[in-house]
Amino acid sequence: MNEIPSALAQARHYFETGQWEACCQSLNALPELQMAWGLKLAQASQWQAAELFFQTLLKTHAQEPRFAQGAAHNLGLCYFLQNQWAKAENHFRLALQISPPSSESHFQLGLLLHDSQRWGEALAHYRQAWQIQPGRWEACQNACQILLDTGQPDEAVAWLEAACALPDCPQELWQLLRFYLLAVSDDPLRQARIYQSWETRFMRPHYPAQSSQDASKHSANSTGTQKRRLRVGYLSGDFGQHSATNTYSALFEYADRQRFELHLFSTRPLRNPEGNDRKSSASNWFRDQADGWHAVESLSESALAEYIHAQDLDILVDLSGITGGHRLGVLARQVVPIQLTGFGFGASTGLSCLQGRVTDLNLSPPENPGWNSEPLLYLSQVFHWFPTALHHKAELAAPPCLSQKEVTLGCGNNPFKLSRACLETWGQLLQALPESRLLLKFSGLELPHVQTLLKQRLQSCGIPVEKVGFWGHSSLWEHLHFYNQIDLALDPFPYQGGVSTCEALWMGVPVLCLSGGTRAGDSILKPLGLEQWLAPNREAYLQIGLQWAQDRGGLAFWRQALRPRLAGSILCQGAEYCQEVEQLYRELWQRQQGIV
Repeated sequence: MNEIPSALAQARHYFETGQWEACCQSLNALPELQMAWGLKLAQASQWQAAELFFQTLLKTHAQEPRFAQGAAHNLGLCYFLQNQWAKAENHFRLALQISPPSSESHFQLGLLLHDSQRWGEALAHYRQAWQIQPGRWEACQNACQILLDTGQPDEAVAWLEAACALPDCPQELWQLLRFYLLAVSDDPLRQARIYQSWETRFMRPHYPAQSSQDASKHSANSTGTQKRRLRVGYLSGDFGQHSATNTYSALFEYADRQRFELHLFSTRPLRNPEGNDRKSSASNWFRDQADGWHAVESLSESALAEYIHAQDLDILVDLSGITGGHRLGVLARQVVPIQLTGFGFGASTGLSCLQGRVTDLNLSPPENPGWNSEPLLYLSQVFHWFPTALHHKAELAAPPCLSQKEVTLGCGNNPFKLSRACLETWGQLLQALPESRLLLKFSGLELPHVQTLLKQRLQSCGIPVEKVGFWGHSSLWEHLHFYNQIDLALDPFPYQGGVSTCEALWMGVPVLCLSGGTRAGDSILKPLGLEQWLAPNREAYLQIGLQWAQDRGGLAFWRQALRPRLAGSILCQGAEYCQEVEQLYRELWQRQQGIV
């Protein structure tokens, strides 16, 4: 009995004086302490000493699974944190050979393989980590990112739904589910169930017990004038950082500064504000448009809510919807009397506390508006797109099919939009067109490991991979040139393209769309009078695709005709769009003040 305290005192002396080998030897009878002190050394980045403790433990207690497995795993962690990935992988695999297999070792090996660009293997280990320990949220999130980046949204959404069914699922996974659900389903009942569950769990606790519109303050602001300058705030994480900003830039470029004071709240850091690349220039442009620029990325939701409330705004406009960088938790606190959404993202947020979501008759037809948590506010056209100087410089080229036997189909949308139903339909189209090929383009597709998983996905959906070409990350100029390489663009569904559809049309490429889903195709093609490319169902999608893929004369005609049609359409009329939106703002404010 007296030997253990004596050995412990001696071991502590060795530990405190850095005599690691002697310390290890004196702890052979105390494996728990050997493990704990090894972890303490690892946390202090004393790698050699930590490795000695774990190696000794692994050697002296090889027949005791709990200690042998823990020692092998911790050795793997030590090597991983030192970027000695081969040794780390060997030790994680050694830990997994010891029964019962550890969720933690599967997860850490998954991380290593993920970082090593061995995504297929990483996915398998994330799955095993989850199976052993449902509720290991990081495994779910990392696996879903691989699935989404390689065109497998159906599998990702199924996993996210399973995760969100668990009681302690974090809001981050709910956010992913709400967004990526749009890529695989347009079922309004399914959307309502998921969005309302999210709202009840995460947003309703922040809803004020009574309206926080502070009527006395705003009545004072309106005293003596019905036409004072309104203070309008725009909340976004994408100012100049995302192609979606091209859809609402006119609200700033053509703003009536005599009637409106604009405040921009940027919820994510600007990319290199002092740089001279395209995104930096765009970010600076938005900053220059503001009467008040507010960099609020470091504020928590409660702090940001207080900050915005203190700005004494009349209207707060959300530009992010449920995309990255959103701050819906701020809107839930009703910090401004009138809060709107719908610009930049054309689907419901799931918040029932907003005063409205802007839309149009094509995006939300009254007879079938889909599910919406917000009241709908109709404009003549909500989706707009404004080509940049670079778009105007891009030259049109003849359709490739005029100089070769095969017709080239293409898609430049994000991989998370490639639902199984969409890819299976494309597979049928390619099989019906013997002399055809498909070009896919998205950021990441230049990487071999992404191509490998995507090829497997395409094959499982009936697409002959020998007919498929890949384009990866590129500049905007190269992206526009991509459309010169295709004859007919295929719009994914049910999450349709918006900016990508406009860019294809700008480059003279017809876009085949399926009506419904997010309805971006409806909102773009109908105002242009191009309903001939808008299919009511998948069967018609195939028929229209076959017809136009074989109409080389028609493709040649539209190559030159589409750009002027788009440029002269309502989609590109920025001044008129801004005036209509500002009139809506004024009417909503007057109604809120009881003026009308």
